[in-house]
Amino acid sequence: MSLVILPMEKLVLFAILSIPIMAVSWRSLSSIHNHGFFRFFGWEGILWLLVSNYKYWFADPFSTHQIISWVLLINGGYLVIAGIIVFMNKGGIDRSREEKALFGTFDGWLIETVNEN
Repeated sequence: MSLVILPMEKLVLFAILSIPIMAVSWRSLSSIHNHGFFRFFGWEGILWLLVSNYKYWFADPFSTHQIISWVLLINGGYLVIAGIIVFMNKGGIDRSREEKALFGTFDGWLIETVNEN
């Protein structure tokens, strides 16, 4: 088993882009029983995939596997946007839950709700 040395560029980019994720998730990182603890690692995993693969997005853009990849990416983006629209129209914030790590909506943008008790 050999150790893979990562280019410093990827590590620096990952560290810089991790700062906003940590800023949003810092309250939930203190408790492993909180759903936000696992959400943080999910977002970090997605970020690592993006940082690791961004250089290959436009390499040979008209090859079959790239076209399939872009179709799937656009389809995934559609599902995210459709889910947000359904949430905004039918969902909402449950004010009875008082967890500091929950997210609410404000004009369509996700922001962290803060209880001022």
